[in-house]
Amino acid sequence: MQPEVNADQPAETRKSDAWETVDKAVFESRKDKLDVYYQKLLSFRSSLEDPDFTCNLLAAQTRATQAEVLALVIDERIDADGALLAFLSLSNQILAEAQARHISR
Repeated sequence: MQPEVNADQPAETRKSDAWETVDKAVFESRKDKLDVYYQKLLSFRSSLEDPDFTCNLLAAQTRATQAEVLALVIDERIDADGALLAFLSLSNQILAEAQARHISR
């Protein structure tokens, strides 16, 4: 990805602004990747309402998704920030809800 350059600015400012643009684009693409996994979790959560849902399958899918996200964090060098913590919290909450529904059956 080539950074944008404004020739009217001093060279040092152009360089700084250009790399800030690249950093922002990289951050956005990484954030978009996490958003895909959030959608996955929300679909898992909605399956809790399905009378045919299987606790073990849902738990396995949720844990696999957690592992995918943690691998993504490592591979893409994504900061362990609030978005990641929220993802992990939501996935753990889904696991707890699935377990609670399984016990109440």
